[in-house]
Amino acid sequence: MVNDVTEITNLDSQKANTPRWPRKQPFAPNILVMKGGGVKGIAYVGALQTLEKYGYQFNHFVGTSAGAISAALLSVGYSSTELGEILKKTDFRTFKDGYLLTSLLLLPFRKGLYQGEQFRIWLDNCLRQKFPEYSDAVAIRFKHLNNIKNASRRLTVFTSTKGRTAYSFDSDDPVNGEDEISFACRCSMAIPYFFIPERIDGQWVVDGGMQNNYPINAILDKFPDLKDSSNFVGLYLGNKKTQRKSEWLLFDIFSIWSESSDEEAKEYFIDRTIVIDPRPVKTTDFSLSTNDVDFLLAEGKASALRWLFHWSEGKRPSKEEVESAELISAQLRENVVKERRRKLWQNFMFIICALIFLGLIGWFLFKYLRPPIEENSTEHKYKPCQFGSRIGSIIFQNNSNYPVNVKLWHPANTNQQFRQWEISSKTTKKLSENDDKGYGDDWGIQIGDSEIKCISMVNNKWDYNKGEFFISTDTFYSNR
Repeated sequence: MVNDVTEITNLDSQKANTPRWPRKQPFAPNILVMKGGGVKGIAYVGALQTLEKYGYQFNHFVGTSAGAISAALLSVGYSSTELGEILKKTDFRTFKDGYLLTSLLLLPFRKGLYQGEQFRIWLDNCLRQKFPEYSDAVAIRFKHLNNIKNASRRLTVFTSTKGRTAYSFDSDDPVNGEDEISFACRCSMAIPYFFIPERIDGQWVVDGGMQNNYPINAILDKFPDLKDSSNFVGLYLGNKKTQRKSEWLLFDIFSIWSESSDEEAKEYFIDRTIVIDPRPVKTTDFSLSTNDVDFLLAEGKASALRWLFHWSEGKRPSKEEVESAELISAQLRENVVKERRRKLWQNFMFIICALIFLGLIGWFLFKYLRPPIEENSTEHKYKPCQFGSRIGSIIFQNNSNYPVNVKLWHPANTNQQFRQWEISSKTTKKLSENDDKGYGDDWGIQIGDSEIKCISMVNNKWDYNKGEFFISTDTFYSNR
């Protein structure tokens, strides 16, 4: 697993990929572009802490989905360390507001499982911490970014809607001044049919990753001069390998639909893109363990160090520092893989045990709580078979759809059953120990838990060769 998702090699013998559009100016980035990726965005913290350590500072934050959330928090003044503390203590499961069963029933009408209101409340509370002059009732809007003292910061959030290649909220655009930052981020992270989509001007607005998950091309459309500049750095959640073997057509189709432009942008601007491989953590893994968080932070740090080693024009990490960070990341990744395999096995065993338990409950209900069988039921028939002397046999025909328990009671010991049979559905069985021994009248017969009744003769009691057994209306030995 480690070898599949990481490349721990001698950096002296490894060359970085050549960008298709290399930067043409001295590298002094002030724009940070962050790709979407759900909870995997925690890895950005490790990368940002490393960049800050090497002197990188940004004042324009651009993001989609998870990248938009990080961009919003950074734009109001949170440091990478503060961002990490917030994300570590946040229970992302609370973002899935509502009950799953109810959400599934309402899915065709609401177009999503979860409302996402808890997310907006959480983000508004975080944003307000940097604006103490506003009361708790005020939602932070894009225009408020202009009120931050001793700082000039810009925020751009991308989302997706019909009829546009990119829909953005920008703090420098007067049109978006009154828009709430939490609403923009809620639009950007609205994973289709996972979160209920928002509407803008009557149009559905969904996850920005549907069109611009890594919004490099979208930001270049707004600022064409950036293409030749060195003003931006991108954080990219994905596989470090550009060319991967195709195994599943459906996954390839989805990747072509949602990520083709992202892969191309990564190749074009690899000298300005830090690629972070978060596997096996997935976008909607809201129940992150401590191992998951530690791995994502370590992978973000290792990826930033590798990028700095290849592309930094100033201070660079040593080869030993990069290889040590990658080794730590690989070990933590392996811990995550083992933990997830163990949880998968535990879930599998839980399902098996639950099925067995439900089966036992069903058997108990069927065995002991089914309605009692009426003695004269037409589903059960009795007839004689090869009488001899004072004994004979009984053929029991069970025409019902469930098994029947039949007991015989000996006339010499009326307090103890003599023998019993479990006769399957649609089955005829001869009630005798062998072909030569059977049971005569005066014996008692009991069907299920019903009352014990006598077996009697239809005609002359002593004419056993011509008689027929039947269940009399007399209770066993009640006539004695």
